[in-house]
Amino acid sequence: MRIFVLIGLLCLGACSHQRMYESSEDMREQYCENLDEHAREACLDQARMPYEQYERERQDSMQTHD
Repeated sequence: MRIFVLIGLLCLGACSHQRMYESSEDMREQYCENLDEHAREACLDQARMPYEQYERERQDSMQTHD
């Protein structure tokens, strides 16, 4: 029974991170609007990155720094 509770909590935590990431997209895009054209495009590409790609790159980065 405890394992199911633990799995449920882990899933809930992962969903929360994804929701926070996705809900902050507008804020990230607004930040980009203040940059010059070249920097803005790169910033918007980063700001609009899907969560799955973001998480994959984050995990890769963490492994690289270990």
